[in-house]
Amino acid sequence: HNVLNALACFAVARSCGIPTSIIQKGFKTFKGVKRRFEVIGKIESTTFVDDYAHHPAEIDAVLKVLIQLTPLSKVLVIFEPHKYTRFQELLDDFIAVLSIPIDLVVLPIYSAHQTAIHGLMEEFQKRVKPRNFFTQNHQSIEGFLFQRFQNYDWVITLGAGNVTDVGRSFLKSCQPYHEEKILC
Repeated sequence: HNVLNALACFAVARSCGIPTSIIQKGFKTFKGVKRRFEVIGKIESTTFVDDYAHHPAEIDAVLKVLIQLTPLSKVLVIFEPHKYTRFQELLDDFIAVLSIPIDLVVLPIYSAHQTAIHGLMEEFQKRVKPRNFFTQNHQSIEGFLFQRFQNYDWVITLGAGNVTDVGRSFLKSCQPYHEEKILC
């Protein structure tokens, strides 16, 4: 999806008369968009990424990038569904996109002030088929990561809610133990 965005930017810039050399310079210095496959840190051989993806099509785009970078068996996805109604309406699509050979951690649904829909998460858990499936909450996820992160090349947080804090908080808590090996 970033390639398509870049092509669109190029086309618009050229139509405005901006020289190709200036456009190329802009692409070379562009650091990306916050929370779009944003590398937030690295400990040893594990790269931590955060992405705002909270819709099946966005999640699919992120996972397609990861497929090009590493075997999926080396990927841990931490997903926080956003809004009960969206999760319910697109449940089949979420199940399809996340039923691939990844290790999947699902956090509780970020309600965004919506009333809970009873049984929704249970239905998801029953039907989704990743390689390994785990449920955690925001209080237990850091301990879970501390025990397992070294098994993965990539740990990626997906969602529009509080999941963005998970990787950053974990990297910060690891700082004293991996001082010379952590990059943020």
